[in-house]
Amino acid sequence: MRAVIALLIFSCVGHTAVAQMQSTFDKVRPSVVKVRTVDTGNAATGFVWQSSDYIVTSLHVVDGSSQITIDYANPRVSRSASVEKVLKEADLVLLRVDNAPPVAALNYSARVPSVDEEIHTLGYPLNTREINSFSFKQRYGGRKLADNISSKVLNKLRQNGYPNPEMEVIKLGNESLLPGLSGAPIFDAQGVVLAIGNGGLEEGALNISWGIPAEQLTRLNQSTVRTMPGSGGTRALFAAELDAQMGEEIALGNSRLIRVRTRTLSELLATADDQLGLSQLATLFAMFNPMSFHYDIYQDVNTGATLVVPAGSQLFPKPGQPWQVALPGVSEDLPIWLHVQLQQTDSVMHAQLLSQQFELWVGRQYAGTQWMPDPNWSYLVPYQRFDGLLVNRKAWMGADMYGNSKYAFETLALRNLTFLGAVAVREDAPPFLVEQCLVYQVQSPECQFVWQLTANWAYVVLGLQLTGFSL
Repeated sequence: MRAVIALLIFSCVGHTAVAQMQSTFDKVRPSVVKVRTVDTGNAATGFVWQSSDYIVTSLHVVDGSSQITIDYANPRVSRSASVEKVLKEADLVLLRVDNAPPVAALNYSARVPSVDEEIHTLGYPLNTREINSFSFKQRYGGRKLADNISSKVLNKLRQNGYPNPEMEVIKLGNESLLPGLSGAPIFDAQGVVLAIGNGGLEEGALNISWGIPAEQLTRLNQSTVRTMPGSGGTRALFAAELDAQMGEEIALGNSRLIRVRTRTLSELLATADDQLGLSQLATLFAMFNPMSFHYDIYQDVNTGATLVVPAGSQLFPKPGQPWQVALPGVSEDLPIWLHVQLQQTDSVMHAQLLSQQFELWVGRQYAGTQWMPDPNWSYLVPYQRFDGLLVNRKAWMGADMYGNSKYAFETLALRNLTFLGAVAVREDAPPFLVEQCLVYQVQSPECQFVWQLTANWAYVVLGLQLTGFSL
């Protein structure tokens, strides 16, 4: 009986928390706006601050623009705006709105959220029409912006002139902010703003973001600068932010994979979690000029899981089993398959079980094939990244009783109790034929097949090497 009572208590607490956040979102929503630059085509988020006449957003969103438009959710109206104050080092700008509707300003606090405290944001990721909510916690670690970005991005920031890499920031766990959420208010359960969304930095397949502490709003209010810096490096640095457009969205259960951009392999190299492995694979397939391969990057809005697939691939979610991916240029004559699974777990042990079940499921799809690991392209132990990402990559050689052979390459990744598995499988050509065609470059119809199959395989496998979780 006590157990039943305890369950009921916890259930009531859960419902109360959900109702409270619904109330908070309803209160904050009218004060959150979309910020658009008509002349430069940028789109992000902002919020009403101090009074209905003023909007705070990220400086990089409007830098270089002379036509700024504010779109309100409630009432659904649009107004023009101009720059009132600039705080360059914190990447903040205060806008004055012409004929602003009577919308309440949000309160803010200089306190820093604790590591285990859930914080929230509302905004317009990827230039969506409707407002969206996201929740996360602050990640433990170094507070300075420079401590949380690569040397490549750090150099770009310094060349751009802002934001200041020595500034303290709020590190966002669970997921990174999607492009378009720069300038969004990051608030607590009571709707008090604790930080301002920032980032949208494009770093290969990933995008990097953080929060500007709300204490910087005081400095913004004290600023006497009204001229934007007009940095020439802003568009290149914040490409993921400024080019944000809502791509294809694939939804199944709690997973919402959105195509956030398309890039070449050469543009994606910098943020591979395994630089050496990717470099070795690219060298192996150098004959196909892999640096020119184009990839679609899909990101799960809830977890930051990032799937990198050949441009033009189609994702087909299937309830209760791994998703199927239809690859461009692949047919019955060029047999390559790609399977993907994205699922929440409750422990690392559960994630290990999911990875085993995923591999067993793949094995059943190719019944009669005996699989052996290929140590040349398999990790000895999983790789661990500074943000808690665990990733393992394996290669497999398969053969059946009739002498037919297959080959498989997989990525298994875990972060914040979210499991991501992706495996590609291909029908293998006989080894002697592969050697004739690829090493000795014999010209024959059979070799044309080998070349096309291997080129498509290179395309898929290099994408798997980039698949994982955004920073």
